[in-house]
Amino acid sequence: MKNSFHYFEKYLVLVAGIAVMLMLAITTLSVLGRYVVGAPIPDDVVMNEFLMVFVVFLPFAFVQSQRDHIMVTLFTDKLSDRATLFLDAFGFLLGFAFFAIMTYSAFHYFLDAWITGNYMEGPLSLPEWPVRFIFFVGILMFTLRFAIDVVKAGLELSNRK
Repeated sequence: MKNSFHYFEKYLVLVAGIAVMLMLAITTLSVLGRYVVGAPIPDDVVMNEFLMVFVVFLPFAFVQSQRDHIMVTLFTDKLSDRATLFLDAFGFLLGFAFFAIMTYSAFHYFLDAWITGNYMEGPLSLPEWPVRFIFFVGILMFTLRFAIDVVKAGLELSNRK
């Protein structure tokens, strides 16, 4: 069943894809500017670093929903379906606990940048808070996906008794 959360996860993947295209455009224009006009885009490296946060963290939840993260199944291939489901549920619970702590930390990381007005040194003095906010959103969505997966696995375990 597809719900609005799933569509929001897909939207974040789209935003990450747009960020990749922006990174390519910034790099291309900066190189052309450097060698054709003699003036690259100011802070092009910083912009690409900021966009990399979009590319890395926004797709986490969608990738988890598709179960496309790297998984080693050397030992679990021999287990029963119920045992595998139990281990999956336990892994989802551990993931939720770990990323809930990371979400809390990411929020304070964003809030600190927002309150203090942190910015990156350079010609454009780009503020840090938007990127820290994107980091927070990516980690929050991943944490919520783990919570959904824990509930789904728990319901499936209870149905298999």
